[in-house]
Amino acid sequence: MKAHVEWVTGVIRAGPEFNDFGDPYEFSCTVIRRGDECEIIGASGKFTIANYKAVREALESQGIKAAHWERSTGKQVTAKGRQ
Repeated sequence: MKAHVEWVTGVIRAGPEFNDFGDPYEFSCTVIRRGDECEIIGASGKFTIANYKAVREALESQGIKAAHWERSTGKQVTAKGRQ
């Protein structure tokens, strides 16, 4: 009998000084993968244009074609996004 693990979660870290695991970073988020799409949750830090591009490249390199997220303050959703 065999078993297969399909990993569906990950953590993204990005920043101007980030090159490899252990380097300083200024933005991070948790990613839940569903096929070739993902949901970004628990984002923290500075989400600059440069960090957005780095996150997008990291997701695309893993075969992700669309990413979904929401940003809320309190009980109100202030922004929704889609890659």
